[in-house]
Amino acid sequence: MADIPLPKAFHLSTASGERFCIYHQAKERATRTAILYIHPFAEEMNKSRRMANLQSRALAATGYSVLQLDLNGCGDSSGDFGDATWQSWLDDISLAWDWLQARHQSVFLWGLRLGATLAFDFANVNNRWPSGFLIWQPVLNGEIFMSQFLRLRVASEMMEGVKAGGVQVLRDSLKRGESVEVAGYRLNPELVHQIDSMQVRKIIPKSPHICWLEIVAEKSQTASPVATQTKEIWRQAQIDFTFDTVVGPAFWATQEIVDCPALIQRTIDYMELRSA
Repeated sequence: MADIPLPKAFHLSTASGERFCIYHQAKERATRTAILYIHPFAEEMNKSRRMANLQSRALAATGYSVLQLDLNGCGDSSGDFGDATWQSWLDDISLAWDWLQARHQSVFLWGLRLGATLAFDFANVNNRWPSGFLIWQPVLNGEIFMSQFLRLRVASEMMEGVKAGGVQVLRDSLKRGESVEVAGYRLNPELVHQIDSMQVRKIIPKSPHICWLEIVAEKSQTASPVATQTKEIWRQAQIDFTFDTVVGPAFWATQEIVDCPALIQRTIDYMELRSA
């Protein structure tokens, strides 16, 4: 990758502050689609930084320019995580989308975990469908995802000997408009409500290319019920998509920072096949 330009770090300005970006420019950027990466939620973002960078460099070496965006209150962008809303994140994606469209003829959306959910919702709400989607381990049901995240608080309290009230107690606080802190992240009640409402199966993508990759511990592992349901709905709607599993670690949730080379290669294989 020695002939690939070094990534360029910069900020995009918004009414509420600066959004940190890293642009991985391909050597022949005019001949290929650009890709906008949308990161996952809370600590999953930090655990995934290395994989996102490795994949971005691999895509740039293959001929695809990639823009990595830190959403409002996340990473190196301005703002407080506890003040972020789903709409503020959609606005950030719109800003980055416009930046890429001004430089490239077509744009893919690449999302990991809740970033994939954001990608689908952005396209659906704004009717701005990308040339394609790269989807890694998408969060398909926002309410289930958020309940799992809230359980981190319950588990932490139990380990500290604090009488844990359970997920419902935390949800009751959020319904009263009170912020709740989980794993060092202050949750905006409005954001939680918006995430709860997200169900990807209700979105029918209108993009010609969709690559959906799930990471599994072993090849024999089957897709979750909600993934199976979503795939069936898409098939009935005659959505053309590629679904595949890749054996590797759940790098967004591991204690140590780990890589999943097979996922990087499978993503490159798909993009090369698409452009063949």
